[in-house]
Amino acid sequence: RLQSSSAMGRPHPARAKRIVRALVGAAAAALVLQAADVFVAPSGVQLRGSREQVADANFRQPGRPQRSLRRALEEDDGRILDTNSMTGKVGAIVISIAFLPWICFALYSAWDLATTGNLIEEIVVTKDGSNYELAKSWLVGLGEGIGLWTVGGTIVWSIFSVIVRTRGLPEGPFGLLGFTQNLSYACAGFLLLAGGANSLGPETNPFAGLSVVGNTPEKIETASKKATILATKAQKEAEQVA
Repeated sequence: RLQSSSAMGRPHPARAKRIVRALVGAAAAALVLQAADVFVAPSGVQLRGSREQVADANFRQPGRPQRSLRRALEEDDGRILDTNSMTGKVGAIVISIAFLPWICFALYSAWDLATTGNLIEEIVVTKDGSNYELAKSWLVGLGEGIGLWTVGGTIVWSIFSVIVRTRGLPEGPFGLLGFTQNLSYACAGFLLLAGGANSLGPETNPFAGLSVVGNTPEKIETASKKATILATKAQKEAEQVA
């Protein structure tokens, strides 16, 4: 019998099932080969035992130093930032350049604390008691917040390096990473000094009311008088202790 054109163009159900099974089998085989490619050992190495034993066998290939996987892992001291390698040099430069702007924001935050008593600039303000809108200085406040976290993270990283490696962060190319570390510690010191000055109150704090630019001679004279009074008070207290 002659079949219609629509029947001739439609695949047979049994043939369609075979095609689907073939495709599924090929995909499964490809996945198995892809997974096995990660653990394939060179010729002469048996793929038996745990993953650690298999990797240890790969380390013991002819022409390679005879060392165990555990020893190789112990020797790897975070080489992604080891400045003796090109990758470590690039990483140290990138991290330093990424950290430095935020540390500068943290330094401004210390100045802000000493002069205005605010650690972070206002980010949002309340309008009509219910609506919130971004303040004009919200970008500065956001930068100060990120800067404080960056300084804290760098100091924790440095202390952890001292505990684990008995030394701080490496200097890095052009001394950028070491400069970032030292600047973070300096910023932490400035923050402590700013907090101490702010605790004196606006009447005694010599930095209160000052700004980065645009200080009038009257403000500078007032700050000088406060500093003199503070120095005289500290001298008297030192004489009493002595």
